[in-house]
Amino acid sequence: MKLFLAFPLPDPVRQALAETSEPLRTAIIRQGVRFVKPEKWHATAMYIGDVEKVEELQAELRNFFAAHTELKSLAMKMKSFGGFPGLQRPKVVFAEIEADFQSFYWELATAFESWCTTRPDPEWQGHVTLARVSPGSKIVGHIVRDKARLVPSVTEWTTTEVVLMESMPEGSYREIETYRFGGN
Repeated sequence: MKLFLAFPLPDPVRQALAETSEPLRTAIIRQGVRFVKPEKWHATAMYIGDVEKVEELQAELRNFFAAHTELKSLAMKMKSFGGFPGLQRPKVVFAEIEADFQSFYWELATAFESWCTTRPDPEWQGHVTLARVSPGSKIVGHIVRDKARLVPSVTEWTTTEVVLMESMPEGSYREIETYRFGGN
């Protein structure tokens, strides 16, 4: 199973992002882009990768969050649109998330590095995946760069949980388990 950790988006943030990203969506719809449905949007916290022993990972995640009682919530802020691996030929179009979880990310990445199929990335960006582009496209990159300054009306929120999710082969996502902050 391809797994990752994600922060849920509150409905007002999801709605504001849907409204703000509509001009971007309209501009790139004919460019071979597969869009993620807004109801599936989430802020990706950390990619884990292929995991066979899911129950063991879940137990370790439960223990991690139970032991970190000092973590009560994380402030999140929507920034701008961007693309991975860059805007030259993006394969993923995203809304960038700025948050006070960089130290949280590193602690989590260090604790679960043996589970991850990729090494923790110092350039890692919190993000909401809006669309996937196959193959990467210069045209989409130019359009995203042009629309990057669009910012949702509701840009800030606080989260108190992270969700273990599975990335399904057809591009959808499935929630596996939720971990609440504060040792709950």
